[in-house]
Amino acid sequence: LDNLPIMVWKSDINMKADYINQTFKKFSGENEQPEILYRMMISEEQRLIRKQKIVQSYANESKYYNEVKITDKNNQILTLVETGVPYYDLNNKFAGFIGVVFDITEQIKAEKKIFESQEKYRLLFKNMETYFAYISLVQNKEGVYDCMIDEINYSFQKAIGIPLDEIIGSH
Repeated sequence: LDNLPIMVWKSDINMKADYINQTFKKFSGENEQPEILYRMMISEEQRLIRKQKIVQSYANESKYYNEVKITDKNNQILTLVETGVPYYDLNNKFAGFIGVVFDITEQIKAEKKIFESQEKYRLLFKNMETYFAYISLVQNKEGVYDCMIDEINYSFQKAIGIPLDEIIGSH
């Protein structure tokens, strides 16, 4: 577990972290109690939410999941996902949680860029002066092909004078 490229943690029945792997230690600091430094990276509001989720997961012996924003040791804001599952001892008695923490910051940045790009092209499509319609070919139950209007831009809608909700999806 120490050499996995993901942060791994384990906590005992009293909610105390009793293991974090080397990846976690490198991320949160090379001191004697890096889990304390990790908690300090989280805002007070998020610490309270996190604590509530942990307490609830312990009480229900159910999966733990939390997204948290932290400021790392380089003053960069990161978004992390913490997730864990209950584990049981050899007598099948609840013994705590084991889980992982992974950084989704780059994924969120990529999703934002995709959304911004989609929004840019949607606005371009909607506002261009040329008439434009996006039409798909559909086949009915009898095997006959027809065209269905999936989307049109404002210029096209204005030219034909029919409300969008009556055009979109029509054949």
